[in-house]
Amino acid sequence: MPRVLRVPVDVPVDVLLPMWVDARDVLTSDGAINRALFDPGTQRLLEHVLSTPDNDEGCVDPGIVLSCPERSFTHQRDSLEAAVRTSELVVLGRVTGKSYGFNGSSAGQLLRIETVRVFKGRRVAREHYLPYPIGRFQLGSKTVCKADGRYPKPPEIGDRVLLFTSAAFGEDRNLLQLQGPQDLVRALPNGKVLSPAGYMVAGTDVNAVADEIERRVRGEAGK
Repeated sequence: MPRVLRVPVDVPVDVLLPMWVDARDVLTSDGAINRALFDPGTQRLLEHVLSTPDNDEGCVDPGIVLSCPERSFTHQRDSLEAAVRTSELVVLGRVTGKSYGFNGSSAGQLLRIETVRVFKGRRVAREHYLPYPIGRFQLGSKTVCKADGRYPKPPEIGDRVLLFTSAAFGEDRNLLQLQGPQDLVRALPNGKVLSPAGYMVAGTDVNAVADEIERRVRGEAGK
């Protein structure tokens, strides 16, 4: 798993702050915040995490940070058809790796997702990296326990996922950002949908859903 992910833009890389920093790189070897990797606001959040006493669960929850605004039409995703129509990238993938750290100011985990089937999108990468805003991990002597009630339990390695997202970005077009909990639907390795996004029934076979998505995308293209 990558330790630091940067989004290439037309500025010197030493002034470009990463979109993802692995928990192992947040602090320097002497335990200080690695300030070269974070903006002032995130540095203050990290200082707060490191100085806050543990809660009853023996950890510190840094809270929810809206690093990426939710799309205005998320509430319109009341059907599979709407999810496909409002997405630029629609794929079936498999989670092959995960690590923990910070997506900007948002603590959580980074998922590596292998592309299994492509339904919609251009120049789709063989694998993508997607931050997920939930996670429990060590940060120096502190245990970070980031929760977000808007999102279901994150997928595990081996789970399959349906992604309904904006287009991938980055030099290799393999970076994704969630703009709402309906962007990802989790299915267990046995194919059963576990965390529906409001427009499919839990327990539905993910392959059947994938076949239905393909029919809808073909129908949309034929109009």
